Amino acid sequence: MTRVDRTTRRRGAVAPLPLAPAPARAWVVATALRIIRHVDRHHLGVGAHEVADATGIGQGDPVGRDVEDRGDPAAEHVVEGPIEGFDRLSGRGIFYGAARSEAANTHGLDIHLIGAGNSAGQAALFFSAHARSVTILYRGETLAKSMSQYLVDQLGTRANIQVRYRTEVIAAHGDTSLEAIDVRDTATGDTTRLESGGLFIFIGADAETAWLPPEIALDQKGYVLTGSDARAAGRWPLDRDPYLLETSVPGIFACGDVRFSPVKRVAAAVGEGSMAIAFVHQYLNDAEAA
Repeated sequence: MTRVDRTTRRRGAVAPLPLAPAPARAWVVATALRIIRHVDRHHLGVGAHEVADATGIGQGDPVGRDVEDRGDPAAEHVVEGPIEGFDRLSGRGIFYGAARSEAANTHGLDIHLIGAGNSAGQAALFFSAHARSVTILYRGETLAKSMSQYLVDQLGTRANIQVRYRTEVIAAHGDTSLEAIDVRDTATGDTTRLESGGLFIFIGADAETAWLPPEIALDQKGYVLTGSDARAAGRWPLDRDPYLLETSVPGIFACGDVRFSPVKRVAAAVGEGSMAIAFVHQYLNDAEAA
């Protein structure tokens, strides 16, 4: 019998999962999302919150793989890859996502955010309390297409937040850290160089589930089907209903952002993790009583 090991799952080197767990055993799959760094313009990577689940972020390779369009308007990101200077300045002024605690490090700086979903809007509000200016870079025409209206309204009340529409990043410059970025107006083709003290990218994440065996049902975007979704897909083998977090293989549970769910938040992942343990105990108790 084997189980998922936290030290190996990040690179997909996970020991094989048991497909017919013994009655007295159960497993929990809590894999991570990988932040998409460079995405071809024809493959828009979106659909999951940029912060991975509570188990950590799978780093993957320096350049993220292409993923299918997931139908989220926020897919109109402004990063095409590879982009000049991005690999060299990654972690030196260019960051993929951001924690709230990082806002204080931007004090007095002019910073830029890539993305137009709720996470980008929330980050802009936090950063605006410290940075001299915050600029959201967006290829689309209106934030209302991809961001909740309450955030759009709040952004409009901050004098140091601006939005550049129809904009894409084409290069990053700096010797030891980010100093400037080149942006292009997609309507006119004009290129402008902007001084930048930080570039934070919020363009989505990709579920790393390719390592899972085919017996564990996934949706078309790679997210693990659990509970009623697994049954609805015709992949549930037992007469009883699956538990809420149980995959298509009885006794194997999934939690966090990797699970098919409209909610992609760290808090939700933590809550599901505790729920999964409760379901494991229930599964084991039922198995022993049978």
